[in-house]
Amino acid sequence: MQLIQLLDVIESEFSFLFVRWGFNVVYKSENLYPPDIRIGLASKKYNFKILFLYQRVVSLYIGSASRSFEDEGEWLYFRHFVDFILKRPLRWHPLHLDKPYKKYVLDDLIDIRNEFMQFNKEIFKMFRDENALKEWEPNFRSYVREEIQRKIERSK
Repeated sequence: MQLIQLLDVIESEFSFLFVRWGFNVVYKSENLYPPDIRIGLASKKYNFKILFLYQRVVSLYIGSASRSFEDEGEWLYFRHFVDFILKRPLRWHPLHLDKPYKKYVLDDLIDIRNEFMQFNKEIFKMFRDENALKEWEPNFRSYVREEIQRKIERSK
């Protein structure tokens, strides 16, 4: 996967972000080895940014408008964000070793797009400003830590 390929897929599968909500690509970075492709989106209308990150698998992160695209450690992994909203166990990134490489990347992006469409109202509400974020983000981080601990305990 190369940056231009990922950008093409994002622009087609996530066109609603650009057309309906005014997001623009504001950051692009590509390292070939180890693979690390980052595409950052931002909007003047909303108080959050979106980071697509490709490191052998594709992931979507969301973060406040003040977050740097360089440090995904401060961002919220989108699948875990949805799990937090639904109060269900964390889902871990699936490895699709049974599918052709480009097919599983596209399938993952389509799954992410569908969940984003389903939960966009919650995202906009929870990221409406820095104060709203401060209200729930500590609970999110705690939830993730507890779920990770449960996973570790179950694997023993």
